[in-house]
Amino acid sequence: MKFKAAILFFCLAGFVLFNGYLLHPSNPTQTLMPVIIAAQMVLLLPAAFQVKNVWGKAVLILVAAPITGYLVYCQCRAAWLGLAAGVLLLAYIHGSLRNRKVNRVLLISLTVITSVLVFGFKTGSSKGRMLIYKVIAEETPTRQWFTGIGGGRFKAVYNTWQSQYFTRYNINSREALMADNTYYAFNDYLQYTVEYGLAGLLVILAVLLFFLVLLKKARNSRPQNPYAAGALGSITVIGVSALFSYPLQNGWVQVYVLLCFLFATIQLSFKWFKWTTAGAVAVLVVVIAEKQFIQQVYARLNKKAVLYSQTGRKQMALQLLTNAAKNGCTDGNTLYLLAKTCYQSGKPDSALFWLKQAAGKITNLETTTLFANIYAETRQYAMAEAFYLKAVYMIPNRFESRFNLVRFYKDQHNDSLAAQWTALTRDLPVKIASEKVNRILKEINK
Repeated sequence: MKFKAAILFFCLAGFVLFNGYLLHPSNPTQTLMPVIIAAQMVLLLPAAFQVKNVWGKAVLILVAAPITGYLVYCQCRAAWLGLAAGVLLLAYIHGSLRNRKVNRVLLISLTVITSVLVFGFKTGSSKGRMLIYKVIAEETPTRQWFTGIGGGRFKAVYNTWQSQYFTRYNINSREALMADNTYYAFNDYLQYTVEYGLAGLLVILAVLLFFLVLLKKARNSRPQNPYAAGALGSITVIGVSALFSYPLQNGWVQVYVLLCFLFATIQLSFKWFKWTTAGAVAVLVVVIAEKQFIQQVYARLNKKAVLYSQTGRKQMALQLLTNAAKNGCTDGNTLYLLAKTCYQSGKPDSALFWLKQAAGKITNLETTTLFANIYAETRQYAMAEAFYLKAVYMIPNRFESRFNLVRFYKDQHNDSLAAQWTALTRDLPVKIASEKVNRILKEINK
């Protein structure tokens, strides 16, 4: 009993700290907030139904109403789908879905609702996700579906794949308008499979199997445990949301899911599994939390360096970033900022060195354009042309990338290619009108 009480206290403390983190101003999970709130609604829902007092129910309604309104206001389809799946799971555990006809109707209804939300609501966003899946399917080398590209390397690889993809397709098409800097697959299971290959897929299946074992025990236990049901329902919310978003890419959300697994395991009295589960979860929580704290340190450092640069103190920014890099910094954004600051300080060779380090962690339009500018300045024109072209194909809807390429060809006195890309730039549909786009079009028309 003492062990069980200690573990439950550990879980409760973890949930409290997790929510304290969510409310902190430096929290980078704002886009995931609807998913997290939906998950915690389902976590508390079974316990809420245990309240019999009228005043207690009134308080619960007063709390639930604004939260529900927030979820509707956010228009987050992943949160809505996750919430629906979590509530259905709770109904399944508590026996509300024993009737096969009811099961069938609800499953058909859920399928219809899912299809409407995914394909009929916010269609632009859906098309953007379909582009990501298509690029992954066409550009991932066959061997890497088995071996994986490496943990955390999706940010370093995907945008290069997108550039390769658009070299074979019309870059003035509607599909090209959907492209952007992409760091997540918007399907966590797909992303883990791409990064870790067959091993990642096996881990996903193992976790799913463990979840199903817990679910079966929760359904068959008498009396049924509302707290274990809430934990499993909460995992379901995040698990379903992960099919359409990226909650499991965030370390703190991973910690939350681990705590829910531990909470459910202890509540369902897996005696032979207690020490193993508790130990594994404790180790994973510590490792993930340490990683997240390090990332927050780098984020604060980057913010400080950007402030120095914007206020004309580039040498201070350079010194701050250089010290971080020499002390073992592996954050792609920090290394990119260092390369950019070196370039702006008239040190192209140092900039190129650090930019190559950054490219192993993150590749996007900004890093690619900086590569092109450095190579052009150091008169490595073939490399400069390759990177200017890569930037254009990476995100074809950006006028600035095309204008940089036109200007490069004009500087090289290659008038035929300059004219060709001028025409392609002029014919590009405007995705979002702005003063910058108008200025570029005016220059292009000259």
